[in-house]
Amino acid sequence: MIQMKKYIFSFIFFSISIVVLSQSVVITEIDQYLSKYDNTDEPGFVVGIIQNGNFNYKKAFGLASIENNVSLNPSHKFRIASSSKQFTAACIFLLVEQNKISLDDDVRKYLMDFPDYGYKISVANLIYHTSGLRDYTLLHYLQGHDDDYSYSELNLYELLKQQTELEFTPGTNFNYSNSGYYLLSRIVKNVTGKTLREFAQENLFFPLEMKNTFFLDNHKEVIANRTFGYNKTKAEFEILMSQNDIVGDGGIITTLDDLYKWDQHFYSNKLNVSSYNQLMITPGKLLDGSNIPYAGGLYIRKYKGLELQTHSGYYGGYKSIIMRFPERKTSIIILANNSKISPVRMGPKIADIVLKDFLKETQNIKRKPRLQATFIPVKINSMANSILGKYYCKEINTEYEFVNEGGELFVNVNGLKQYPVSQLKGEYYIDDLFKIVIINSEENKGVLKFRLNYELTTGFLFEKRLN
Repeated sequence: MIQMKKYIFSFIFFSISIVVLSQSVVITEIDQYLSKYDNTDEPGFVVGIIQNGNFNYKKAFGLASIENNVSLNPSHKFRIASSSKQFTAACIFLLVEQNKISLDDDVRKYLMDFPDYGYKISVANLIYHTSGLRDYTLLHYLQGHDDDYSYSELNLYELLKQQTELEFTPGTNFNYSNSGYYLLSRIVKNVTGKTLREFAQENLFFPLEMKNTFFLDNHKEVIANRTFGYNKTKAEFEILMSQNDIVGDGGIITTLDDLYKWDQHFYSNKLNVSSYNQLMITPGKLLDGSNIPYAGGLYIRKYKGLELQTHSGYYGGYKSIIMRFPERKTSIIILANNSKISPVRMGPKIADIVLKDFLKETQNIKRKPRLQATFIPVKINSMANSILGKYYCKEINTEYEFVNEGGELFVNVNGLKQYPVSQLKGEYYIDDLFKIVIINSEENKGVLKFRLNYELTTGFLFEKRLN
């Protein structure tokens, strides 16, 4: 009996030693991989790896603040940009559980002054990016604004209400739109009388004990232990901070430790609601019944044979990725305050190290090289000359002025930006992205009207100013 106990003890000790050694090897491999990104005199990132309910890896690299030479540590607070969408979706699903809204409800039930496009846009359409609403970040780009453009919530809502067309009939396509998640924040407020920040605090963050997480709806707020977001231009870093208070599509401030608590709640029913967890990870469907890769603010995909629940974010000098492999109870979290760091590249590389015994080798499919479109500058000729002048688009309240700069065609946008006009297969493009479709011209007056199209976003009508 004593001999048997010794044998069992020796076996357990040997097994534990193998596990500890294996984890040590994995940690060493991760350290080696991340060392190439570890610049102690630059803004950096934090990494957390959760396995079976515990952090197996939690480290910080680089600076939280260049000005004050403050090194990052795992407890620093970061903005996580679009990775915030899962928290917004969670608030909506909690309201569904409370029987205060239905996913099938028309959004105009809660946003009564929102335009009627002739089709019902449901709450579910906003969550699953199947609404057809134009992405407001694209609208701002067309207006000539950068990421740090300062605008109010009222400005944004009015801009969305000015849009006269949808990209597609709701429910017939999937196209990522920040506009939908911003509108979800308004729905929460109109239904509950509380801001998204207040509702999330009471119904998510307080019960989950996420004491350092909130929707930042006041960009002037003083936040202890926060990081600053940086962007590198040429040889210098500059602070790239949000100047607005928009939440829903982004806006979460959080830490690694709080995201650990968020991660673990997917394996429990700590919020004590019946179908909430399943709603969060169930992909939406199109009207034809086909699945889309998006659930409650999370992409649902396969990564080398394992299910992956994930989202990333990039805004205002911050980048993030949250990757969850539920079958292995493994999650990888990377939060960065340096725009040149790429969590979406680093995350899968770390997964390959941590889960190498469980991932399937993917077959390398040889694809034909993609032909690179060759845009050429538009030289001033009779055609280019006919479009010179000022044009106005009511939907985005923006003036475009086409000018001759050194014999080539350029467009000035609201006096804020200047983009080159290029040509591809006889058609004109602004900034190699936006196709100019001329719909009305006269011999003596030149081009009078054109539409500006970008992928699914079409129909921006510009009319010439004749006075």
